[in-house]
Amino acid sequence: MLLVAGLLSAEVCGAQGFQAQNILDPNQPENIAFEQQQKYNALFDSDVKKSLERIQLRAQISVDESDSAQVPVVIKKQKISDQTLQRLSHPNYQHPSHAAVFLLFRLPNQFRTQSAPQSETSVTTSVANTMIHPAALQGKDGGARYHYVDHLGKATEISLTQGDQVRQLKLSLRLLSIAGSASGNLALYPVSDRFIEKVHSLRNLNDPYARHEKGLDRVVVDMRDSGGESFQMQDGETYVLPLLVDYSHFKKLYESDKELLTLNAGVQGQVPVASQFQQAGAGTYANLSFTREVARQWLMHFALGLGANVQKNISRGYQHYDGAMDLSLTSNVSIGLTRVDSDLKGKTSLLAFGSQNSSYLDEADYTQNTQGRFVDRQARMAMFRPDRRFGLALVRENQNIILQIQVAEDYIDSANKVNGLNHEDFQVAIRVSRKI
Repeated sequence: MLLVAGLLSAEVCGAQGFQAQNILDPNQPENIAFEQQQKYNALFDSDVKKSLERIQLRAQISVDESDSAQVPVVIKKQKISDQTLQRLSHPNYQHPSHAAVFLLFRLPNQFRTQSAPQSETSVTTSVANTMIHPAALQGKDGGARYHYVDHLGKATEISLTQGDQVRQLKLSLRLLSIAGSASGNLALYPVSDRFIEKVHSLRNLNDPYARHEKGLDRVVVDMRDSGGESFQMQDGETYVLPLLVDYSHFKKLYESDKELLTLNAGVQGQVPVASQFQQAGAGTYANLSFTREVARQWLMHFALGLGANVQKNISRGYQHYDGAMDLSLTSNVSIGLTRVDSDLKGKTSLLAFGSQNSSYLDEADYTQNTQGRFVDRQARMAMFRPDRRFGLALVRENQNIILQIQVAEDYIDSANKVNGLNHEDFQVAIRVSRKI
C-alpha cells in the first residue's frame, strides 16, 4: 500500500511538474499559441484604448471648434446691431450761432437732431449781414427808443462736449467781430452788401433795402433804450460774448429695424464776460427727432424743437427789453434726407429748416406809426415782430469728423414784406467737429 501511495503521489507530482513546464517552456507549441493570443489581446486592448482616446479628442476638438465658432457669430450679430444703429441714426445737425448784434442779445437756439450723446471738440464760424434803417420808437409811457444797425458780423464759437450713454455737457466760448468792408476777407464776401445787391439785381430787384442810398458795407451800431443807455460797436473790434453751458439728456422713445424716434431735452445758461454784453440768462428746450428708412441706404428725417429762455442785464447798460427781464420763445421744424455710405462708415444729409424767435418788444406799449417807406416800416417792425428764417444745411459725417455747411435767409411773406426784418439778412455758417 505504501508502495502504491508513493507511486500515485509521484505520478501526481510529475503531472503538475509537466504542466508547469509546459506553461513556462516557450518552445512548446501550446505555450507559443498562448503567448501570441495574449499579445494580440494586449494590442487589441491598446488599439481600442487609442481609438477611444482619438474619439474623445475629436469630440473635444469638435466642441472647442463649435464654441470658438460661436464667437464670430456673436460678433457678427453685434456688428449687425451696430450697423442698424448707424444706418438709422439722425443727421448730426446743430443750429449754429448767429452773427448779428440783435440776435446775440439772447441765448442761442439749441436745436439739434443728433441721435445720442457724444464727445467732441467743435469750431463754428458764422457770418451774416444786418441792415436795419434808423427808427425812433415812442413809448406810451413817455420813454423813447432808437436803433440804427448796419454791419457785417462774424461769430466764432469754440466748444467742448462730453457725453456718456444718456447725458451730454457742452461748454462754449464765443467771439463776435464787427466789420464793414468785406475786402480782404473772403469769408465775409458772400454776406456783403455788394454781393447781396448783385443777387437782387439778377432778380430784377432794384436796391430793395436802400443799401446804395446809405452806402455799401458800412459799420453803424447805434442803439438807445428808454432809460437813456446806449450800445455802440466799432469797426474791426472783437467782443467776447457770454460763456455758455448746455446740459441735456437723450432718450429713445421708439426703435425698430426701420424707424427711430428720440427726444433731446436740456437746460442752458450764460455768464457775461465783456462789458458790452452783460446779459445773464437761462433756458430750457426740447427737440423731437424721427428717422425712417425709405430705401436702401436712404433715410428720411423730421424734427421739431421748442425752447424758452430768460435774460436779464446784470449791470447798468443798454437793455434790449422793457420791464424786469426778457422772456423769449424759439420754435423749429426741419425735414431732411440722408444717404448712408455702402460701407456704413459715413453719411451725407441735406436738411431744410425753419425757425422763429419771438419779438423783443410789445408793440401795444408804443405809439402807432405807419407812415414812411417800406424800409422805414421794416426798421420799426424789427423790434415788434418775430424773427423768422429758413435755410438749408449740408452735413457730412464719418467716423471721426462732422462737417456742416449752412445758409439761411430771413423770411419774406409776399403779402407782407415786413417779415423780412434783416436782423440777419443772409447768413453762412460752417461747423467742423472732431469726435473724441
